[in-house]
Amino acid sequence: MSLIGSIFKDVGNACKDVVEGAAHVVEGVAQAGKGLIDLNPKEMASGVGGAVKGAFKADEGAETLTPEGLAATTIMEGGVAAVHAMLPNDEPAASGDDSQSA
Repeated sequence: MSLIGSIFKDVGNACKDVVEGAAHVVEGVAQAGKGLIDLNPKEMASGVGGAVKGAFKADEGAETLTPEGLAATTIMEGGVAAVHAMLPNDEPAASGDDSQSA
């Protein structure tokens, strides 16, 4: 995968994390509200936990989408591409991910 394609993939994954995280927050808040109405503390606690986990997931995705996050991703991808360029064609990368070999 090219450097640009890899960056777009990372941005897409970050956007997916933000959307999925926000959906989990909404689901968790709804579940907590239902638990409050039903006077079910376990359901309420589970809903709050789900909302918190969703918020963390959305936050992680949002951090990647900041200019700093995108710059870090670009630098990392550039470093990986440089290491791959220095390796002989028949030698796989040390990461164990040989899906990018030519």
